[in-house]
Amino acid sequence: MKSVADLVAKARAAGVRNRLQAADLTALGTTGAQAQQLMAAEMVRWEPLVRGLGLKAN
Repeated sequence: MKSVADLVAKARAAGVRNRLQAADLTALGTTGAQAQQLMAAEMVRWEPLVRGLGLKAN
């Protein structure tokens, strides 16, 4: 398994960055703790809408 630093470096490489941008994605290069914090904030943000619409994961 590659180190996190290796994965971050690859995600920041121009070719990878361009492919991500073409898919409307952005490589942030955050730490695991920062990523968890972002995901928790997104869950709080979107959960009421998802529950209100009755959406379920397949």
